[in-house]
Order: sequence, then structure tokens, then C-alpha cells
Amino acid sequence: MNSLSLSLSLSLSLSLSLSLSLSLSLISKHTLLLNLHEHKQACSRRSFSHMAVEGNVVWSET
Repeated sequence: MNSLSLSLSLSLSLSLSLSLSLSLSLISKHTLLLNLHEHKQACSRRSFSHMAVEGNVVWSET
């Protein structure tokens, strides 16, 4: 009985730490994607109208 509770608590703590690290990695990946998106927006803010015109040309061609 004692070994059963020990293994149960061990597996519980293992799964808890695994889910914690998974959520942390997901949060960091989401933050990285957000930063990348903001950087792209800041970079393409000047050439956005040019890109829109190019997009219309490509759209009308296809």
C-alpha cells in the first residue's frame, strides 16, 4: 500500500511538472510569435500599400 501511494504521488508530480513545462513552452512560443508578428508589422508598415497593390495584381492574374 505504501509503495502504491508513493508511485502514485511520483507519477502525479511527474505529470504535473510535464504539463507545467509544456504550458511554459507554449506560452514562450506564443510570445515569440507575437513579437515576430509585431516586428513584421513594423517592418512592412512602409511597404504595405505596395504589397496590397502587388496582391491585387496577383489576385487578378489568378
